[in-house]
Amino acid sequence: MSRPLHVSELRYLSAATAYSGRGTNNLCVQWSVALALDVKIGHVTFGTLRAANDAEAEVIENASREPFIHCWVEVGEATVLAPTTIKRTGGVLVPMLRSSYYEINAAKDVKRVARADFERIVRKHGVVSALRHLSPRFGSGKIVEDLLNAAGVRWRIAGENRSLLPALEVQS
Repeated sequence: MSRPLHVSELRYLSAATAYSGRGTNNLCVQWSVALALDVKIGHVTFGTLRAANDAEAEVIENASREPFIHCWVEVGEATVLAPTTIKRTGGVLVPMLRSSYYEINAAKDVKRVARADFERIVRKHGVVSALRHLSPRFGSGKIVEDLLNAAGVRWRIAGENRSLLPALEVQS
């Protein structure tokens, strides 16, 4: 995908944006799963992004003030599709250079979910059907957990917003 697309042109992402079962918790994962269904060659990708600065925290709802785990879709070796950006682009998904996305967000510990694992998890949880019917099953935390584990991400849930954060390192 090399051109901007309106969310209405993406069947599953459009359905995911209409789903309201879990509020904003792990929205990046839910929307990335849907986008990866639309973009058959895309890979659900997780990484730890830098904390929001003061200016960002003023305009981004529930902006994390500490480094957090985020989710997006990567296509090939150079393109990032970050579905949560559609909130700020009038519903338009704009492809970004992976190098720019990583630099802007200080992305680290980036891990992809293998496409075969993604397909297995989607089938296991009936994601396509859940999206079609906007079923609460689409918002299942178990789907998020399975994807994080498939990617090999060490994670924890913290705070009143149930933020997805890197696991704390154990001091020995």
